[in-house]
This record gives sequence, structure tokens and C-alpha cells, in this order.
Amino acid sequence: MNAGLANLVTLKRHLLAPALRGDAAYDAPMLSMGLGVAGRFERVANRTWLRTAGDTWQASANRLVYVLPRYPIETLTSIEIRDSFSDVWTAMTLSDVVGSLDGSAGLVELVDIQGSAHSELRFTWTGGYWWETAEPTDAGYPTSQPSGSTALPADLKMAWLLQCEEIWARRDKLGTGIAMAPGERSKLGDLDLIPDVEEALRRFIRHG
Repeated sequence: MNAGLANLVTLKRHLLAPALRGDAAYDAPMLSMGLGVAGRFERVANRTWLRTAGDTWQASANRLVYVLPRYPIETLTSIEIRDSFSDVWTAMTLSDVVGSLDGSAGLVELVDIQGSAHSELRFTWTGGYWWETAEPTDAGYPTSQPSGSTALPADLKMAWLLQCEEIWARRDKLGTGIAMAPGERSKLGDLDLIPDVEEALRRFIRHG
């Protein structure tokens, strides 16, 4: 399963002594912590990480340049437009409207502004970073990385592991409620990122 920026077994191997890694009692708190830290990273970087096929995003149509929130971009599938909320989406011909595309930066530049501030564009694409989300006990493990996808950068993964390690080391002082079950992440938002993690995240910040 996805535990944030790796599968759960990777996180347990990083944080637990070998004798403790098979204890399922650690699964829920570690999963919640890992997902919470990854979510915090996304808020800081203003982007999303996990590779997703057919993701969609909407933005005002009165711009020339767009930075999609999930990148690197593998394939831009479609751009649609509607002039008001009640209108249906109309597909546009990509070759007619896209001037340039920088997949590594998530950057889509159009040839012209396509509408007013009240009009919307909807982008559909495949992109983001790939990492192993299956567990060793899952059928089909290990998973093959999809052709054309980009593996999660090692420094981003290490930053995530370091931040998780910091939180796990402080869990007794912070209270067991810091990560009791998946989805309970409120206290994670109150924790400062450690300096090395902040430094590592700077190059992944999405501007736009």
C-alpha cells in the first residue's frame, strides 16, 4: 500500500528494529504518519507526487502558461473548455492550442489565451512520480515501473524518511494520538520540518 512516498514495508524497515518489523500493531500509526508527512510535503511544494493516469485539473482560461500540479508529465491527453459553469466541456485540438510542453517542469504553454476569466480549461494527463506501492505479500510484487514514467527522486524519498524518523522519535513526547489511524493527521500539521528536509524540498516547489 502507499504509505506516503514508499510502501509500508520500506517505512517499517527504516524505523523499526528487525525484531519489530513483523508486528502489525505498528502498521496503522506508521501508515498515518507516512501519509501525513507526504501530505505536508505536498502543501509545502504546492504539488502532488504519486503517478496517476488520467488526472484532471481545472483553471481559468485567461492565461497562456499553466503548471500542472502533478508532474513530470508523461502524456497530455486533452484540454477542454467551457465558458460558464452550466456549459458542457468542449474538447480542443491539442496541436492547435499547445505551443510548447515541458514535461519535467509540468509546464504547458498555449499559443494564445483561450477565454475570459470566467471561462475554464480542464486538463487531463498522466504524470507524477512512480514508486513501489505494493507490499512483498501482495500478488504481483514487485511491480514493474510503467514505461515512460519517472521514478521518485532519491533525495525526495530520503527527505520523507528523515522527517518520518524525526516524528517517530518524538512520538512519546507528542502523545500516541499523533498517528493512531490512517486519516488522523491533524497534529502532523503542527510539526516543523527539519532543516535538511526543508532544504531538500526547495528544488521541488511548484511555482505557478
